[in-house]
Amino acid sequence: MIGRREAAAAAFALITMLLLSTIDVQTAFAETSDLQLKVVDYDGNPVGNVEVVLTNSTLRRAFRTTTAGIATFRGLSPGEYNVQVTVDNVPVANETVRVPHEGERVVRLAVAELKARILDAEGTGVRGVTVQITSSTGKVTRSATTSEDGTVSFSNLPLSTLKDVGTYTITAKVMNATVLETSVNHDPLNRTLELVAPLVKLRFELIDMRGEPVSEVELRLSADGVLFTMSVAKGEALVSGVPTSQVVGPYNLTVVKAYAGTRVTVLTDSLTIFEPSNRTLILNVADVDVLILADGSDPVKGASVEARSSSGSRIARGSTDDSGRVSFQDLPLSTLPGVGEIEFRVILSGKALLNETVRIIGPVSDLRLELPRREVTLTLLKPDGSPLPEAAVEVTEPGTDRKITVTSGNDGTVRFAVLPVPSQLKVVYRGMTVQTEKIDFSSPPSNLQVRGVSIPVTLTYKDWMGSQVRGIQVRAWQNNEPLPVQMADGEASFVVPVRGAVIVEAVLAGQVIERRELQIDGPITLTIYVRGVQVGESVIGPEVVGTAGAVAVAALLISLGVLVYIRSVRAALRAR
Repeated sequence: MIGRREAAAAAFALITMLLLSTIDVQTAFAETSDLQLKVVDYDGNPVGNVEVVLTNSTLRRAFRTTTAGIATFRGLSPGEYNVQVTVDNVPVANETVRVPHEGERVVRLAVAELKARILDAEGTGVRGVTVQITSSTGKVTRSATTSEDGTVSFSNLPLSTLKDVGTYTITAKVMNATVLETSVNHDPLNRTLELVAPLVKLRFELIDMRGEPVSEVELRLSADGVLFTMSVAKGEALVSGVPTSQVVGPYNLTVVKAYAGTRVTVLTDSLTIFEPSNRTLILNVADVDVLILADGSDPVKGASVEARSSSGSRIARGSTDDSGRVSFQDLPLSTLPGVGEIEFRVILSGKALLNETVRIIGPVSDLRLELPRREVTLTLLKPDGSPLPEAAVEVTEPGTDRKITVTSGNDGTVRFAVLPVPSQLKVVYRGMTVQTEKIDFSSPPSNLQVRGVSIPVTLTYKDWMGSQVRGIQVRAWQNNEPLPVQMADGEASFVVPVRGAVIVEAVLAGQVIERRELQIDGPITLTIYVRGVQVGESVIGPEVVGTAGAVAVAALLISLGVLVYIRSVRAALRAR
């Protein structure tokens, strides 16, 4: 029989064991664990950038998956948790996971990629089509644009089997025109769609009235909800993905060409499009070849030719070649609105010489524009105002390089015909160019004073003492031809026929005391100092006057002075 003391000891031991057991259980429940979820789509591909929500009665956490589809939750207490994933406001996963029994878990979402390809009537993918996909419940709406091969894809799209999704409607639009609308079920067996839309390719060949390609134009094709605009570089254009007229109705076609900043519509047409086609468009443009002639015979090169519309807008510009020709390609016809008759302006050396209007209704292979020459009468005058006869006037006509040479008559007048533009004129007299001058023959002068002829020259000779040499005679030549010299008051004057070198000699008592060559370019008055001092009728140079000679000269001068004085006294006495 167990005594009271033993019974108490047994009860204490039991209580102690129960307390220790409770402490072990609480310690066990206080431990935490990590949970790693790998989120994949229906095909097992990782789904990144979706939010995974982990909840239980006391906890709610969210984690956005990495690019590898991983969501990690750390420090979770043991127990059951609910895992939820939502895409496009549609629940696509709802699972239960137990911690710590499941440290890793794969969560498969009810989503998959939907790929579609929009094809035209020829089975070619169409680029740039806007594809919109909408669930029947309205919760899922997405939009994308087809790539170069007509493909568009929607990744991680909720499956149609979900109650919040249902059937999808796919709508394809080209600009504002709906070209396709169809319903599909998005399930694992139907994720790649090839959809044929009423779209076609159009090829355009743009030519002028000779059948030649026309470049640098803008082609516009418009209908209800669509507008195609393209630049045509080499006379050919390809337009893809054009909705047929069953969808958008008839098309308006417009071709515009820019002329020096002025836009001209060179073709308008209406098209009904039902199938792919090649179309040739003959534009209302034509080539015009212009030939510029002076007085109807001489080609004019380097002339600037402008073509202007009736409104005055410049539409083209070119320069004539060595044959006097300039070609204008693809000029608009005069029948087009805003064009009218084409005015051709010819400009040479900065002068407008011709304005002529032409009605262009087709190609022009040889449009002759004639520049009239102007009759010029010009009187050549010497510096003193008297006529200059027998002088040659030489003019090279700009544009034609025509050489004009005429000789002045006794009245100094020359007459010739020349284009009325600034030209270089040269005057040649006695074989020498005496003047060059640029003259505007659109308003030429009636007289031209030639400065390089009949140049007056006046010479005064002095010795080293500054005294004018007495009894001197002067001779002058130009080109071995003697010039008439006038002597008056010890000065020599003569006229040089043309500017240039002149030989001048001074003679005293039959001896040449000074000889030099003068370059005469204009009127001149010159004092020439001879070498030495005049003594009587001689000039004694310094090389013959030494120290003793200088004394002798001085004595001679003094004696001459005394002799002059004695003669003066004798003359006075006789007069008494």
